[in-house]
Amino acid sequence: MEKLKFDDNMNYFVISDLHGQGKIYNHIVDNLDKQAVEKGQPITLIINGDIIDRGPDSIEMLVDVMERAKGMKGNINVIMLPGNHEEMMYSSLKYFKEHRDWDRSKTLTHSNVWFNPANHGTETAEHFFELPPEKQVEVYNFLKDLPLYCVVETTKPNYNSYVIVHACPPRNAMSCNYIPTLDDIVSKSQLQVLRECLTYRKDDNSNVNVSLPDKGVITLIGHTPVNSENGFCLTENKKLLMIDGGCAFMAANPDAHIMIKEMATLVKLSDKPGETKVGLYGDEKSKYMRQGNRK
Repeated sequence: MEKLKFDDNMNYFVISDLHGQGKIYNHIVDNLDKQAVEKGQPITLIINGDIIDRGPDSIEMLVDVMERAKGMKGNINVIMLPGNHEEMMYSSLKYFKEHRDWDRSKTLTHSNVWFNPANHGTETAEHFFELPPEKQVEVYNFLKDLPLYCVVETTKPNYNSYVIVHACPPRNAMSCNYIPTLDDIVSKSQLQVLRECLTYRKDDNSNVNVSLPDKGVITLIGHTPVNSENGFCLTENKKLLMIDGGCAFMAANPDAHIMIKEMATLVKLSDKPGETKVGLYGDEKSKYMRQGNRK
């Protein structure tokens, strides 16, 4: 995947960690579809991983994203990046494809952790195998080719470029000429890359700091739910924008005691300093989009 460039005619949006919440997803893409037609503006939506698991609409959403990314439907350009849940799904399906069975190791491995109850992969796998065989192959290949991260560059001095990655930016994100695919890193067992880019936790006390690109670059991450009433969080001298608003907790979960607003966070990028915009979906003012309950 080549790096994206800011263009006066292109509008870039980013969303992350929707976790199977189809009502919110449909609300967002329908509005962007409508905006693209009514305003005659090209729109690119970057989905920053974890569109699957926990919520009820995982596979339907994944198929819809795939079809939009291939230009088969809708009025907007869609780019999907993998989260740790897409990586778990792909690693499990890759093992199944090669062995004609699931990894049934008694201990957790890279290719069976998806089925740990905490990850809710079992339900997603069941819905995946309800798809027609040719659609299963199409989804598998789509996951295989997902770019690990995305860069949106500006050529203007003193303006902002962006790195979008699920968990933690690679150190060479801005200088790298080739962005690896999910299959590149899974097939080569580059576990350190997987840990940093897809499973690093910003709230892990053993990993207090994120190694960010140089000034003039803003990094957007998901994965770590934001403990904020705004549904997003600016940290690290306003160079890091955390946008996992907590959709994972919108699925019915009577044991969830986490104090976090249940939101999806949609970001409109701008290379002009101070003009990046954030919209929230699924908050108290839009209960019709909410699913499930928590204590």
